[in-house]
Amino acid sequence: MNVFLTGCSGYIGARVATALIAAGHEVTGLVRSDASERQARDGGVVPHRGDLGDLKSLQTGAEGADAVVHAALSLDDDHSDIDIAAVESMLGALAGSDRTLIYTSGCMVYGTTGDAVADEDFPLNAYVEVAWRPLLERRILAAAERRIRSVIVRPGFVYGRGGGFAGRLLDTVTREGVIRFRGDGSSRRSFVHVDDLADLYVLALEKASPGSAYNAAVLPAVTMRELYQAISLDRGRAEPEPPHTQPIVSTFKDAVLVDQQISGGRAESELGWRPSHRSVLERSRR
Repeated sequence: MNVFLTGCSGYIGARVATALIAAGHEVTGLVRSDASERQARDGGVVPHRGDLGDLKSLQTGAEGADAVVHAALSLDDDHSDIDIAAVESMLGALAGSDRTLIYTSGCMVYGTTGDAVADEDFPLNAYVEVAWRPLLERRILAAAERRIRSVIVRPGFVYGRGGGFAGRLLDTVTREGVIRFRGDGSSRRSFVHVDDLADLYVLALEKASPGSAYNAAVLPAVTMRELYQAISLDRGRAEPEPPHTQPIVSTFKDAVLVDQQISGGRAESELGWRPSHRSVLERSRR
C-alpha cells in the first residue's frame, strides 16, 4: 500500500515509517521544512510538503494514498483544535473509499486506573491535557459507517532508542546526577518500546477491522521508583522529590500523578502483535 504518514520525522513516526517500508509498503510523509524533507528522503520516504494546519495539503496527501497514518501532534497552544481539524480534513478525503485511517491517541485518555487493568473497553476519563481526544476518537470510530476503515492506536508511555519518557529521565540523571520522583514512587506506568509500537501500526494497517481500537502497552506496569532506580544505576541517584517543588520531567502537567495499568492483550490476540521488549527496566539504558 501507499501510506500517507503525518509525523514522519518525529520520534514515533520515524519508526513507523521504517517499519512500514520494511513490510513492503510505500510511505509518503508530511514534511514542513527542508531538514524534514532531507530526513524523509534519507529514510526512503517520499516527502509531501505541508503541515497540520494546511488542510489542503492534508486532503491532497490523503486522497493520493491507500491509507493514512496520523502520528503527528502540533506543539502549538491550540494543538487540540489543529488536531481535530486535521483529522476531519483527512476523514473527508477518505469518505466512501473503504480506505484506512489510523489515529494515534494515547493512554492518558484512561486517566488513573489504579489497581484495575484497562483494556480498550475501559471507561475513558481523560486528563485535561488530552480532554479533546475521547470525542475525536468517537468521531473516528464512527467513520466506519462512512466506509472508512478507521482504527485507533493508544500507546502507553513510549521509550527506546534514547527517546521518550525513559530517555528524558536518562538525560536528566546524566546531566544532573539525580532524578526525583513524587511521593513514595508507587504510582505505575504501562510502557511500550517504540519499535514494538511501530510493529503494531503495520499490523493494524494490514489486519484491523473498521472501527477498532488497540492499546499498545506491555504488562506488568512498572512503578516510578523501579524505573527511576533502574535508570539512575551507575549514573547518579533517585530520590523522593521534596514537597512544593515542580517535577523535573513531565510530558503532561498531570503525568506525574497518573497511576495506570494498561493491557495490550487485544492487539496480541486479534492482530498477532508480539512485543519483543517486555520490560522498560531491562531496556531503560537503550
